[in-house]
Amino acid sequence: PPRIVIPRTRIRFKLRYQWVPCLGVLAMLACTSISPDDVGRGLKGDSHLQPWAILTLFMALAYIAASLDASGLFGWLALHITRASRGDGRLLFLLYFLLSSALTAATSNDVSIMTLTPIILYFAAATRTDPLPFLAAEFVAANVWSMALFVGNPTNIIVAQAYRMTFLEYSRWMVLPTLAAGTVAM
Repeated sequence: PPRIVIPRTRIRFKLRYQWVPCLGVLAMLACTSISPDDVGRGLKGDSHLQPWAILTLFMALAYIAASLDASGLFGWLALHITRASRGDGRLLFLLYFLLSSALTAATSNDVSIMTLTPIILYFAAATRTDPLPFLAAEFVAANVWSMALFVGNPTNIIVAQAYRMTFLEYSRWMVLPTLAAGTVAM
């Protein structure tokens, strides 16, 4: 966890990442920029916007990714993708970018990132390669290609629900910008 140092004091502490959102909510409550009722409504949502459903989906996807990792599938995939590149680093980079793009276009950026991050880390450890360029490519591909689908990422769901857009309406608006951004990113 990162070490927090308050300047001109002797106050130092470590802050675990999972507490940051809670501390943010507490800070907004302390500053009265939101009320406790706002927090309740934000979690509960309404008939069009349901944040709890997004959280449930995210937790389910995390469980699936953890289960697949425990099965050994990610290590196996890392080995086969690395072999398919035949030692060509540019081809390997492109293969991971394309895999992330395809997986995201078919599912969501969360599924893609939770699935491919362990694969990239396994490959990097096995080949003693710096994983950061491959992770950056994965994250760019996942975020760009997730724009096309209503369920591509949680932000899309919130925006589409807020504007009462159907799945097809949302994609109709976003497919061309996604294709343009995906082409430029590659």
